[in-house]
This record gives sequence, C-alpha cells and structure tokens, in this order.
Amino acid sequence: MPINANEISKYFEKDSFDCVLAFDLIEHLDKPEGLSLLTAMENIASKKVIVFTPNGFLPQSALNGNVYQIHRSGWSISEMRSRGYRVRGVHGIKVLLGEESRPRWRPNRLWKLISVLTQPLCLHIPELAFQIFCVKRETKM
Repeated sequence: MPINANEISKYFEKDSFDCVLAFDLIEHLDKPEGLSLLTAMENIASKKVIVFTPNGFLPQSALNGNVYQIHRSGWSISEMRSRGYRVRGVHGIKVLLGEESRPRWRPNRLWKLISVLTQPLCLHIPELAFQIFCVKRETKM
C-alpha cells in the first residue's frame, strides 16, 4: 500500500531516520501541504533533511496525462533559509531551462552545454540557479 507523503508522521516516529530526502517532490504539493511535509520530514530526521526542488515556481503540466506531475507550488531560497536550510544552486542558470529541465532554445545540445558550464557560478549564487539543493542539519537534544 503506497504511503501518502503528507502522512509520514503517522508511519514514522520522531528521529526514525538519520536523513530524510525529498527530491523533486514538494513542488507537486500545494504550499500548505508542502510546509506540512517539511515539518514532518524535519521531525523524523535525526541528523539531516535534504530537499531538491525548482528555484521558485516552475510551471509544469500533467506530463503524459499524469496529473501528479503538475507543479502546484514554488519554493524560494529565502523561505528555505528561514527554515534553517543551507541552499546551493544547481542545473545552471534558471533562464536557460524550462519545463522538464529542457533548454528553452535550439539547438538544444548547445543550450544544455551552456547550462552545464554555468553550474559553478550557480552553486554559490543560488538566486541564479534553475533548481535548489537545500540541506538542513538537525541539532536535536
């Protein structure tokens, strides 16, 4: 039986895992649901929480008819930092990529290469990045 991500607190006790990860997940939830999920993840993680998501809201439709692929929320660097996350930028400069991380212009290979080449800049200036990699180290007593 699949577990609804928003119900993880029902299945796992506080500090059940050293690390809890959500890769390309929270943007598919409404904002209140995503905030609830982050709180639950922070509760069941004893050492670290890692979140990977687009930088801000990135429109995405129901890919191949899958309504669970729709993006329902966007997550900013400032809100993740306000929750105690260290944020790094990934996948190059934001304006170069669009839905499904595909280059916005042709030739696709050229723009994908340019995106990859901009990655080192985005690592330290996440405001420029297409996606953000957020890490929170739990300091529980």
